[in-house]
Amino acid sequence: MFERLAIDLAGGAAVRSLCVAEIDGCGSPALLLGVEGGPNRLFALTPRGPVPCAADATACPEEATTSLAAGDLDGDGAEEIFLAGRAASAAEGRAHLLDLEEGILRERLAEEQATALARLGEARACTLPADIGRPQGVLVAPRGGPAGFFTLDDGGCRDLAAGFGLAELLAASSLLFAPLFGERAVLAVFSEIGGLQLLLPDGSGMFAERRRGTGAILPGARCGAAVPSAAHDGFDLFLGAAEGPLGLFTGLDAELLTDVSPPLLAAPAQVTAALVADFDNDGADELFLCCRGEPNRLFGWREGGWRPLDVGAATLPLGAHELAAALDVDGDGCLELLLFSGTPGHGEGVVFRAPPATGHGWIRVLPLAPEGAPARGATVVLVESGRCRRRVIDCGNGAVQSEPVAHFGLGRDGRPERVEIRWPDSAYFEIVAPAPGRLHRVPHPGRRLRRDAAR
Repeated sequence: MFERLAIDLAGGAAVRSLCVAEIDGCGSPALLLGVEGGPNRLFALTPRGPVPCAADATACPEEATTSLAAGDLDGDGAEEIFLAGRAASAAEGRAHLLDLEEGILRERLAEEQATALARLGEARACTLPADIGRPQGVLVAPRGGPAGFFTLDDGGCRDLAAGFGLAELLAASSLLFAPLFGERAVLAVFSEIGGLQLLLPDGSGMFAERRRGTGAILPGARCGAAVPSAAHDGFDLFLGAAEGPLGLFTGLDAELLTDVSPPLLAAPAQVTAALVADFDNDGADELFLCCRGEPNRLFGWREGGWRPLDVGAATLPLGAHELAAALDVDGDGCLELLLFSGTPGHGEGVVFRAPPATGHGWIRVLPLAPEGAPARGATVVLVESGRCRRRVIDCGNGAVQSEPVAHFGLGRDGRPERVEIRWPDSAYFEIVAPAPGRLHRVPHPGRRLRRDAAR
């Protein structure tokens, strides 16, 4: 499937985290790599490919940046970046919230907030979109204490975790926020000490835990992915475990789940990252599993089920890479697969592409929030020949937050019938007969616009 490209983004450094954000409010995506043992790396993603940028505020050369998350927390149309990690020479944590103002990246996290997070050790972070009664913010789950939920307003940076039922989260190894199991939204927390937790908003913005029926679901699960469901109009949950079998779970309720993993997909592996994407633009999804200590795996949705595929050059039998992301680095409509090692001296960063992708059609959709920034957490559905395909705009998993774009391959003759977009605040809009071969930036239709009115 994959062939290696002559693109070097890491320069031999150990990359511990990654995010793609629009930090300037002008629709220009930037790729930030969180590095251990050196300065972080910032790139502008242009049609000529990634272009290195000088940004001293994001460099953090004396720190190991292990988590990145971006989101428009202050409603100015540009995304802020949350960086978390640890000091290079100590076990204490580090945290920054950076905002671009007049061309300069400035720290927005108050000194006492940064100090408090530092005492709690390393943290994982993801973006939580606004909901009824809850503003958009960054969820930060440190190793040694309660989680924080940070928002920005005229009064500065505030931690609202206790007010929304999030303070009890501890020691998360990975996070996932997506509309799973037919629910409006689910926060899946993969904890190093408590196993998998599933939390659902209660309608007022508060999160309530749903444990019943999930306690026996792969207690060793350490990461996950939202996989378009074949059983209902939503997403299923793929679970990658540190030890033992893997699992793909479906259901219309977070408390009544069914394991639908085919045997080859469920085979034990130490999965560190899972990606769902149409890498070859043939109109059918692939599921890539980045594995530690063994060859990576690739499955494709073929003939009504997940079938193993040839990984090609991305097999990497030494299993040295632990971080994986899918994004279009040069704007040509083909997704690249990025793999990085999180350990110095254990494999360089590599970029791959599936050659068949260049001969197939594609369409990309970027939903925008009311203020113009990417709408993290929005759901995009492509309808083609009566078939629905789904994507959720990435909120981040604690280490990787990919580009805020829904990418669909169309094969050789695909013609989209329509694109349906559902924002986290329930606003709805659809585009009839959207033009293929381009990126569609779709403004928010207005909070009062409902499905019937949009149609």
